[in-house]
Amino acid sequence: MNDIGETGGGKTWIAERIATLTGNDLWMVSMNEYTRNKDLIAHETFGEEGQGRTGLTASTVLRWMIAGGILLLDEMHKPLEGIAILNNILQNGEYRLPDGRVIKYDKSKSWVIGTMNPVKPPYKGEPPSGELSSRFGMTLEVKYLPPDEEAALLRIFYGAVDPKLVETLVAIANELRKAYPETLPLPIAPRTLLHIVEHVQRFPKDSVADIFGKIYNPASIVEGPASTALIQDVLGRHGLVETEEETLKRLRP
Repeated sequence: MNDIGETGGGKTWIAERIATLTGNDLWMVSMNEYTRNKDLIAHETFGEEGQGRTGLTASTVLRWMIAGGILLLDEMHKPLEGIAILNNILQNGEYRLPDGRVIKYDKSKSWVIGTMNPVKPPYKGEPPSGELSSRFGMTLEVKYLPPDEEAALLRIFYGAVDPKLVETLVAIANELRKAYPETLPLPIAPRTLLHIVEHVQRFPKDSVADIFGKIYNPASIVEGPASTALIQDVLGRHGLVETEEETLKRLRP
């Protein structure tokens, strides 16, 4: 299964839940733009396999092949070199190490889940090759929750926050999501909204607009007046930008 969706939408959580519900171990490989084919197999060591000898330490992928379970290939879009070695393993069901050893995996007890963001700004990388993508039995598009469900989820974790304020923050988030990627370089993820509501509950005297701006700050990625102005406009239209008098009243003991 290949899960595709924006950052912070719950792709990894889905894989974790599948592993828990099926009683399988989860083997996670977190990829980045510097991940190379050889990193996914093994790395040379000195002394680990025998005193004074050079050896190979198996990677997470090889250990998964031996033990079975669910292999989670997290952020598959990031490696710039490509990850053709994974396609070979999934196609052939085995890998031959440089020392001649052959590692095989049992397809009846081994599964692979991939996660990736849409390949567009601000995400870097390339989509997996068509060959590798075809190895997955299905593709799951992970979307944001509907507004009422997202608000209900936030209230479960942070019930002390005014429910109306939670609904307002969810409405703001959804309005800003529509401006990505044309105006905003970074989508406001559900976990970002979770951090905002958490801060509101822990520090109820803080300005909600200030909290919002510090936690969701796309200008830290791409500096531009348009994104800052848009955020302030949306916050203002939803009544979260305070007047000077309101600020003094909030701070008054």
